[in-house]
Amino acid sequence: MIDNVISNSIRYARERIVMEVQWQNSVLSISISDDGPGFSDDALHKAATVFYKENSENDHLGLGLFICDTLCRKQGGTLVLSNGENGGACITLNIEAAASGEATQQKSQI
Repeated sequence: MIDNVISNSIRYARERIVMEVQWQNSVLSISISDDGPGFSDDALHKAATVFYKENSENDHLGLGLFICDTLCRKQGGTLVLSNGENGGACITLNIEAAASGEATQQKSQI
């Protein structure tokens, strides 16, 4: 998931990409922001929709943020799209940690 978000930031950033990681109340939050043009109003609401492409001139399929959103939700989390106060896009992945018993069960099933 993170590699897709970082790739998007690299594609749109002018000079700066910032990653912040926080752990609070059993939720891991990873925010990646850039100093690019940011999301349009339409993209803020639809960018995580399957096959969404704001620019039809590129060769991207419109699957990356959809997949990130799906994986976050499957792990009990969320994908949040926003724009920074001074412009640029910010994508935050919130992932809930499994309870220790659940983690042990999941590990033993692998």
